[in-house]
Amino acid sequence: MGIMSDYIKNAEKYIQSIKEEFRLLNQYNKVIATMGFATFFAMAGFVKNDANKTIFIWSIIFMSFAVTLFVAHELFRMLYYSRYTSDKASAIEKLPDGNPLKAVDAIRDVVLHRMEKWNKWFLYPSLVSGFVAVILMFVNYFLILIS
Repeated sequence: MGIMSDYIKNAEKYIQSIKEEFRLLNQYNKVIATMGFATFFAMAGFVKNDANKTIFIWSIIFMSFAVTLFVAHELFRMLYYSRYTSDKASAIEKLPDGNPLKAVDAIRDVVLHRMEKWNKWFLYPSLVSGFVAVILMFVNYFLILIS
């Protein structure tokens, strides 16, 4: 019993450390994305009257795609966690009062970690689109500065 108890404690510590890393990464990603979007649209406002229209339109299209992916990712997470929480609450309510599973919440951590694997499908295309949009906007910005 002691060896198994130590194993469970170590596994829980490991899961908690991963959970904290994911939390920090998600927080950092949101801050960077928000700053990037704000900077991009501030630059777009600066160059819109004098910009090369074709480059400007492509830049806006790419950034719109990046914003759409970012928002879709956040909506996906919101819906996923809402559904998970609702299903879990329903299942826990159906357990008998003496059931020890009513006190266990560790499975939530495992599900949160599994959720992180979906980040790449939203994050990478959003980043690439955002970078392309920013590069195009900088091209416009510098074309205006040198003209």
